[in-house]
Amino acid sequence: MKKVVLIYNPYSGDKTFVNYLDYIIDKFQKKYFELYLYRIEKNKRFENLFKTIKENEKEYAKILVAGGDGTINQVVNFMIKYEIDIPIGIYPVGTCNDFSVQFNIEKDVKKQTEILLGNNYTLSDIGLINNKVFINVASFGSLVSTSQKVDNNAKAVLGPWAYYLKALEELVQMHPLQVEIETDEGIINEDIFFILIMNGTSAGGFSKIANQSKYDDGLFDIIILKKCMFTDYPSVWLDILGGRHANNKNIIYMKSKKVNINCNKHVITDIDGENGPDFPLEIRMLEKRLKVITR
Repeated sequence: MKKVVLIYNPYSGDKTFVNYLDYIIDKFQKKYFELYLYRIEKNKRFENLFKTIKENEKEYAKILVAGGDGTINQVVNFMIKYEIDIPIGIYPVGTCNDFSVQFNIEKDVKKQTEILLGNNYTLSDIGLINNKVFINVASFGSLVSTSQKVDNNAKAVLGPWAYYLKALEELVQMHPLQVEIETDEGIINEDIFFILIMNGTSAGGFSKIANQSKYDDGLFDIIILKKCMFTDYPSVWLDILGGRHANNKNIIYMKSKKVNINCNKHVITDIDGENGPDFPLEIRMLEKRLKVITR
């Protein structure tokens, strides 16, 4: 019998995933899998789990993750660190679940269980920023640390609106940053409000932010909001959220295999909704490195 590990975050989303555990165990046992559960505890690392998996890698068929992008990020970071090459299956039970959007992953737990019992997978790129992996987006500047400031209870009650309301609070406090950004196209020295380095199409629940992005093209989609007047904000946000980046003079939108960024101020960086590394940032693509279980 092949082993399957299900890593679940009981604090993700509306916190109802635990109600399905017996159903999932039953389904996997009937398909002759040994299913092992691992419950994530707040503020506790679970690296030893991946050491064990690596030592016995041939015994494991797949790693399942129930949570949001931050939970998936933690799992993938350990998988890359220990060079674990096992398909990963996702229960998208977080607040926004941006990474799962590009694979059209089923949100219904029971329907997704049937898919995860299968053997189909899709190869996906992932990003590497300094010594950390990100699956969907790396960012810094005004607003981008919003996800780190939102209370879990607010996310459970309000869903994505918890992020949007927090962002509105901080909108009037946006401050420009002087940065140097090196891409395949050259060097940019600019005063900016924020930058998004996208591996997927969606961020914060908005599905068109990087509508030209592909998870397996080996390229990052880079979105930079330049310093602009407060009166320009409405048109900027409408164009970003509507996927009309090329139409706005205040937005730089490009693609690149690599990105190097430096900033002379201490600024919080964000990777998949969690705290990221300090400057300077060296961002590279790990092409088709992750096996994601799909239909």
